[in-house]
Amino acid sequence: MDAEPLYMSAVPIEGRGTHNLLIVATEHDSVYAFDADSGSPIWHISTLRTGETPSDDRDCNQITPEIGITSTPVINRPADRTG
Repeated sequence: MDAEPLYMSAVPIEGRGTHNLLIVATEHDSVYAFDADSGSPIWHISTLRTGETPSDDRDCNQITPEIGITSTPVINRPADRTG
């Protein structure tokens, strides 16, 4: 994992209440959200389309065995719509 984990507090999850989230992106082209307080998984997505695989290391010994998500993602918290 090269991307830095991200923290987001008080996120409403439909049907599951409000959670503090730890968001983690991986070299295997996946993004996970975990409950930051309990460690329980909340959701997971893959950025790969059907039939795609992460890149091999392209002869880069710093990122091996595969190159996926290497940058830290950005969180864009929606504006509060209550007011």
